[in-house]
Amino acid sequence: MNSQEVYQRKLDELEEEKKRVQLLKDDLERELMLAKRQRELLSKEKEEFSSMMGKIESITEIQKKKIKLNVGGQIFVTTQETLTAEKGHVLSCMFSGNYNTEPDEDGEYLIDRDGTWFRDILNYLRDGDLDLSDLTIKQRNEFLHECQFYQIRSLLDRIQTKQIQFLPEFCSRHLSLTDQYKRAKKVSGGNYNNCGLLASQTNEYTILLVNNCKYLMVGFSTKIGFDIHGRNYNRCGYFLYCAYGNLWFKDSKDSGRAYLNQRCDKPGTMITVKWDQETKTISYSINGEDKGLAFEDVFEDELYPSFDIYDSNCEFTLL
Repeated sequence: MNSQEVYQRKLDELEEEKKRVQLLKDDLERELMLAKRQRELLSKEKEEFSSMMGKIESITEIQKKKIKLNVGGQIFVTTQETLTAEKGHVLSCMFSGNYNTEPDEDGEYLIDRDGTWFRDILNYLRDGDLDLSDLTIKQRNEFLHECQFYQIRSLLDRIQTKQIQFLPEFCSRHLSLTDQYKRAKKVSGGNYNNCGLLASQTNEYTILLVNNCKYLMVGFSTKIGFDIHGRNYNRCGYFLYCAYGNLWFKDSKDSGRAYLNQRCDKPGTMITVKWDQETKTISYSINGEDKGLAFEDVFEDELYPSFDIYDSNCEFTLL
């Protein structure tokens, strides 16, 4: 074998060695990539395990602090943290630690209330959200009644600040409703008792007199028997007569009864009407001044803001 052949042989061997080294390098890179993936999977599993252990510890801690409530015979299980997250209401005070509140022999705290709405109240305390859109007026009043007992201020504010507006389906043809059904004006029918109007259900509302409201009747009424093209102040509602400041109702003992002893029909006057379902009373405020009880023994379950409009061009708006 001459020198040229020896040289070529060495080159071939080097080339083979180079290929072998490259194969080893490729194998090593694959091993490193696999090890990296395994490390990432292990890290993820570790995180998931840590998260799961945290949840288990949290659940264990909750189990130690769980509270069983018996509300009118219905059992609800919750935690002290949920009941005391918002301060100042009945439940937060009960379980604040400031009072000697002890469970009965069954480990339950008895609350002598109807449990129908307590599930919704408890869910609100858990996540701060509640959908009231599907409630009927009767259901909303029942729910409000329970919320008033527990005195959860943020929930009460949410219920009681419901936007009210005039109801087009309970509006005389002689009226024009504008400003998203919050402004009413009598545009036809002349000076006559031929114009009735209801607004959406609420326990308290305020109107601002804009123009020609001398003979306006302001109050609450039922839907049943309400006549949008007739007079209602002496048949199905509780009304204040702006012309003389007296009261009108179908019951003869209240018809024309003195109340304010003065007119309240000037443009710019604000009239607030409040229906208290607890005390079954209706009262009025004029320009922010409480005028006291107007009607007692108001036993209806549903009442609506109600207006009898006599004067042509009478105009007022809900605030």
